[in-house]
Amino acid sequence: MKKKIELASKRLKLIKGYKAYGGLLAKSTKIFGWKTDSRQKPPSKVKGFIHQSSRWKVERNFAWINFYRKLSKDYEKDPESEEFFISLL
Repeated sequence: MKKKIELASKRLKLIKGYKAYGGLLAKSTKIFGWKTDSRQKPPSKVKGFIHQSSRWKVERNFAWINFYRKLSKDYEKDPESEEFFISLL
């Protein structure tokens, strides 16, 4: 399996993540020899906007993944709400 992952990820140069994903991220990078960029979340007591250089890229990818997951499964219990969602698309 390691060989398959190495072949599939030759273009992978850097993995960006947050400290919350540290355990799995650290293990994977040690196994495959990838470089990581782990960032910490800002302190919760700070008020106002704090710029974090690449956070929006990670959040955007999660949003895309979740949106497409929504399209692949039917989570609606009520037919009217499902029809409304389809009409939005």
